[in-house]
Amino acid sequence: MRRARVLIYILFLAFVASIALSTFADAGEVKPEKPKPKKPGPKKATPEESAQVKKLYENLTSNTKSELDKFDAAQKLIDLHTPDADKAIRDALSFNNSSTVCVTVAAIHKKNATVFISDLLYCTLGSKEDNVRQRMIDALAFFLTDEKGGENLEEQLGAIIADRAQSETRRANTVAVFGALKKDPHKGIAFILGKVKEDDSSQVVKAAVKSLENLTGIRKGPKLSVWREWWKQNKNKSREDWKTDYIKQIEKENERNVESRIKTLNDNWDLLAKQPDKQILIKDLKEKLGDKDEPVKLRASAAFRIGELRIRDQDTVKRLLLLIDEQDVAGELLSAVVCALGKIGITKVNGNEAAVPSRLQKLYDDAQIIQKTRVVTIGALAELAKQAGQTAVGRGISEFILSKIDPETEKSGLLIPVLEAIGDVGDSRAVGPVADLVLYVDTSGNRALRPALTGELKRTVDRVLGKLKFGKDDPPNNRAQAIKCLLLLLADMEDQDVRRLAAASLAVVGVGVPEVTIGLDTAVRNEPNIRQRPQLTEALSKVDTTGRGADAILWALGNSTTDAESYINHLKTLVSKCGPDGKFNYKKCLYVARYLRTRGHGSHLPGFLDMNDIKNPIKGDNEKIRLDCKYELGRFYLDSRDHKKAVPLFGELVAADSQRLDYLLGHADASFGTGSFKSAFDKYRDIIKNANINPQQVTHCWNRMLECLGRVKDTDTDWVKKRIDEVLKDAEQKPPADIKKKLEELRAKVAETGPKPPDNSKPKTPK
Repeated sequence: MRRARVLIYILFLAFVASIALSTFADAGEVKPEKPKPKKPGPKKATPEESAQVKKLYENLTSNTKSELDKFDAAQKLIDLHTPDADKAIRDALSFNNSSTVCVTVAAIHKKNATVFISDLLYCTLGSKEDNVRQRMIDALAFFLTDEKGGENLEEQLGAIIADRAQSETRRANTVAVFGALKKDPHKGIAFILGKVKEDDSSQVVKAAVKSLENLTGIRKGPKLSVWREWWKQNKNKSREDWKTDYIKQIEKENERNVESRIKTLNDNWDLLAKQPDKQILIKDLKEKLGDKDEPVKLRASAAFRIGELRIRDQDTVKRLLLLIDEQDVAGELLSAVVCALGKIGITKVNGNEAAVPSRLQKLYDDAQIIQKTRVVTIGALAELAKQAGQTAVGRGISEFILSKIDPETEKSGLLIPVLEAIGDVGDSRAVGPVADLVLYVDTSGNRALRPALTGELKRTVDRVLGKLKFGKDDPPNNRAQAIKCLLLLLADMEDQDVRRLAAASLAVVGVGVPEVTIGLDTAVRNEPNIRQRPQLTEALSKVDTTGRGADAILWALGNSTTDAESYINHLKTLVSKCGPDGKFNYKKCLYVARYLRTRGHGSHLPGFLDMNDIKNPIKGDNEKIRLDCKYELGRFYLDSRDHKKAVPLFGELVAADSQRLDYLLGHADASFGTGSFKSAFDKYRDIIKNANINPQQVTHCWNRMLECLGRVKDTDTDWVKKRIDEVLKDAEQKPPADIKKKLEELRAKVAETGPKPPDNSKPKTPK
C-alpha cells in the first residue's frame, strides 16, 4: 500500500514537470527571420576580363598616356566592376601620380560610383594638391546632393570635422566639401556653422569662412560669430536675396563714407563762410568742383554751395559753363551746376548778359540729357527770368518757356515742370497757351474742359493761374479767360483737390468779380466733401464784395458741427470788408445773428457782434438793427442760463425800447411758475439791480421776490435769512418802505421758528 502511494506521487510530479517544460518551450520559441537581400557584389571575372583589367590599369597609371586616355580607362574599370577592377580603382586612388588620382576621382564622379565613397574619404581627403583636392571636393559634394549618394556620408564627414585628432588639412578639405554645395547652399551653411567652432584651428576656420563666402556670394569677415548672427536673420531668404542685400549694403557703406566726408567739408565751409574774407572758401570750392578724382556727390555739393553763396565772379561762372560742355559729366553733377547758375542769376560773361540763359536753353533742347536735368534746367531758367524782370533778357527767357507749352511737351513728361516754371515767372501771357491746353470749344460753341485730362495737369493749371501777375497792359480778356478756366476747374467733381486749388486761385485773381462770387457760392453748396467747405467759404469771403456769399457760408455753417469757428471767421471777413460803407447791410447782420442763435452756434455770437462795424452806433434804421442784434445776444445768454450777462444787456436795450425788458421779466416769471423759486429770486434781484426799469416793473419784481422767500421759508430757512440780510444791508438796492417792513417781519418770523429739529426718535419696528 505504501509503495502504491509513492508510485502515484512520482507519476504526478512527472506530469507537472512535462506541462511546465512545454510552456517554457512555447514561450522561448524564436521565429526564424527572413534573410536580408544581399547587395550585389562584384561579379567574378573571366580570364579575358582579368587580362583587360591589367591592360586598363597600365594605361591608367602610365606616364605617357594622355589624361583623356586615362579617364577612358578608369571609366571602363568602373563599368567592369569585378574584384580585380575595383582593386585597380582603389590602387589608382593611392597612386603616386596626381594626374592618375584626378582622372580616377573624375571617373567615379561621372559614373556615380558610390561604392568608392569610403575610398575617396580615405585616400584623397587629406591631399594638399589643389587639383586632386578640387576634384575630390566636387565628387563628394555631388554625392551629398545626389539621391543615390553613399550611406551616412554626411555623418562621416561631420565626424571627421569634429575629430580634432585628424590632420588640419583633412578637416579643412572636409569643410570645403560642404562649401561646394551650391545646389543646396542652406544645407551647407547650416552644417558648417553647426560643426566648426570659433576656437578651432585657423586653417579649419579659414576654410569655413571661405566656404561660407562661396555659398552665399557675400563677405562678412573672418569671425564665425558674425556669420552666425547673419544666418539667424537670413536663413529663410534665397541666395539671390543674400547677394542683393549685400550689394545694397556695400553701396550704402560707400555712400556713408562719401556723405561723411561731405558733412565734414560742409561744416568746414560753414565756418569759412562766417569769415569776413571769403577767398579761402571760394578757392576750396572751386578746387573741389574742378577735381575729377573727387566723388560726384562731393563735387555736386560744392556746386550747390557756390549757388547758395551767389558767387558771381566771371571766373566761377565760366567754370560752371565749362562743366556743362564736358561730355562725360555725371547727371547729378550737371544738375547741381545748372541749379547753381540759376541761383547766381544774370551775370555778364565777356560782356554778354544772355550767355548763361542761352547756354541753359541749348542744354534744355539737348535730347541726350536725362529728364531730371531738363527739369532742373527749366527751373533755373525761371529763376533767371524772375531776376531779369521785364528786361529784354527776362522777356526772352519767358518766351522760351512759353514756347514749350504744347502737347509734345506733355508726351515727354516735361509739361508739368514747364507750367510750374512759367507760374514762378508770373508772366500773364501764359493764360492763352494754358487755356488752349485744357479747354476746347464744344458742339454748343462754349468752352469746356478737355476730356481725359489728368488730375496732376488740372491741379498744376490751378496753381499756375493763381500765380500769374495781371497788369494794366494785359489784353482786356486775359484775366477773364483765366477766371473762366478756373471756374470750369472749380466745377470739376472728379477731383476735390482740383476744386480746392481752383478756389484758392480765384481768391487771388477773382476779387470783386460777380461771376466768381456766384461760382464759389454754387461750389460751397454742391461740395460733397464736408471738410473742404471751409476752404471754399474762405475763398468766397475774400472775393465777395456784395455780401451775397454770407448766405452760402451760413448754409455751410448750418450743415456743419466741427468747423463753426472757420465759418464765423469768414463771416467776419465779409462784414469787415463789405460794411457799413460797403454793400453788406445790417439786415444781413441781424439775419446772421439770429441764425447763429437759433442753429446752436450762439457761443460765437459775442465775437461776431463785438466787431467794430456792428458795435459802433449807427443813425437811423441801422441803429435799430444794431439793437436787434444785441437783443439776439441777450436771448442767447438767457437760453444758455447766463442771467448775469443777459440782465445788463437788456438794461442797455430798454433805454431805446422798453418792450425789450418784457422778455427778460417773462423769463424770470417762467422760472417762478415752474417752481424754481431760488432761481427766480436771483433773476428778479438782478433785474432790479442792473436793468433800467420803470417803477411799476420794480414793484412787480419786489413782490415776486417776497413770494419767492415765502415759498422757500419752510424748506430752507438759512437761505431765506441770508438773502433777506443781503437785501437789507445793500446800500445800492434799497427796497421801498412797505417792502422793507415785510422783509423785516419775515426775518423775525423765520428767526423765531428756526430750522426744524432733526427727528432722533427710533423708528418703530414692524411686527
